[in-house]
Amino acid sequence: STGVGNVSNVSVELMVRGAMREDTGMYICSASNVLNNDTDVNIMITIQFPPVISPEVMDETQNEGDTTSFTCQATGEPDSTISWYFNDAPVNVTDTTKYTIVDLVVSVTFTGASLKYQLMVESGSPVA
Repeated sequence: STGVGNVSNVSVELMVRGAMREDTGMYICSASNVLNNDTDVNIMITIQFPPVISPEVMDETQNEGDTTSFTCQATGEPDSTISWYFNDAPVNVTDTTKYTIVDLVVSVTFTGASLKYQLMVESGSPVA
């Protein structure tokens, strides 16, 4: 004999079907019996999702020599890597006489007539 009486082993599974980003957060598994009111285990769940850019389309008309700013926000889990492109080439951020990038905002001094900028996110999909 092992000296162990009747031991109960209870297992309960919580299943989250169709998990959405709103389901991200702390879940607590709590067990109790007549001897102990509460024994808890914290479980942090993070729901990953691909980058989403807002606004999806930005059209600007500016006069030559004007300065304008484009603001884009990318939301995703894990965090997104953001890059700016002009005519399918990376924006030369070292050209501080033309570009200023602060967080997700790029300011441009226009010197040409037709410009096309893109925001590239971690997924590798350009957004015009």
